[in-house]
Amino acid sequence: MKTYTRNYEAIIAIAAREAGIAAGEEYTAEVLSTKDGLIEVEISTEWNKSTCYIDAKTYEVRGFMAEGKSVEEILWAPASALATAQVKHSNPRTA
Repeated sequence: MKTYTRNYEAIIAIAAREAGIAAGEEYTAEVLSTKDGLIEVEISTEWNKSTCYIDAKTYEVRGFMAEGKSVEEILWAPASALATAQVKHSNPRTA
């Protein structure tokens, strides 16, 4: 089995760009899995959840899925729930 050195900050930035995260917008990112040559990253903003599949070797986006959060998730989720076991990011890109 071949393993690759991974730059997770770069991988998260790629996933955030694919999700259309605006400059200065806060989001959370979690690497869900790293198998079969793909890195699965979940990006979550206040309104949306996205899953991005990135090639572990080339860092190319191989798949992307996005969905809006339910009303329940938006209104009743405690603010700290998003940060649990995840890394909170703010997109540094300028508009």
